[in-house]
Amino acid sequence: MMPTKVLGDSFFTFDGWQGYPREREELLKHILDKRIEDVVFVTGDIHTFIGGDVRTQLGAGKNAALEFVGGSITMTSLGETDLDAGGGTVIKGNDANPKTSPGLIDALRDINPWVDAADFDHHGYGRIEARKDGLKCDLVRMATIKKRNGAKIAPITYEVKRGQTSVKGVNGPPEKPKS
Repeated sequence: MMPTKVLGDSFFTFDGWQGYPREREELLKHILDKRIEDVVFVTGDIHTFIGGDVRTQLGAGKNAALEFVGGSITMTSLGETDLDAGGGTVIKGNDANPKTSPGLIDALRDINPWVDAADFDHHGYGRIEARKDGLKCDLVRMATIKKRNGAKIAPITYEVKRGQTSVKGVNGPPEKPKS
């Protein structure tokens, strides 16, 4: 549901909801107009972990929901492949030892300010615990899938209270003020 912009104000792919902007806007407008609270999208299939806010107008509008994206279990992660960042820029991946620069994650947040946390390198899954008073999301990450050791690294964790409309600043920096 969260769009992914790259350099040149273009989108990473049109495979997800950003490829259906009218329908996406209609759905989010419905959520806001009907005052439907506590909407959380739990998604995957983009080979990375991301937590953030779902906003109208392809990210330029109001918060309508939250989204948690679970990484891939075994499919190549974004940090393991070369990525087209737009404008002729390619971010080199490293299959043997993916280590996406924190500066690149910060640049992602600058272009996509609704993103709180992102991990392009690790594999794993998302785990949701839904409760009456909210939910807990653990984005569970494995140290490696290249060998059988089962070692996990610290999960990216969100504790969401009922009525909470943003996760910006929970695991990443708060949103920068608009100039």
